[in-house]
Amino acid sequence: MLLLELDFQNRIKNKVKTTKASYDRNSFIQSKGSARRTWKTINNHMSRRQNNQIVEDVKVYDISICNSNEISNAFNEHFSTIGPRLAREIPLTSTEESIYLENITENYKK
Repeated sequence: MLLLELDFQNRIKNKVKTTKASYDRNSFIQSKGSARRTWKTINNHMSRRQNNQIVEDVKVYDISICNSNEISNAFNEHFSTIGPRLAREIPLTSTEESIYLENITENYKK
């Protein structure tokens, strides 16, 4: 009796696994050509859920901003300036770049 139950459980597990794989494959086939649907399929497969929370206020320099245009501008300002600000914090090195690169003396031909 126990062997029959284990065999039955294994068959069910295998059937569930193949059915899931088939469903995923078909989902990707149906989303072919659409990046949006492909990513939606990937996120569903990974159990990610879309977060559509609306930002109602943002604190910038200890000032609370509630106007949606001002919030948008604050995010834009932050993300458009964060790269250069972080780049300024990278310490300068005294090594020359040429120690990492070698001169190329031959051409690659196919």
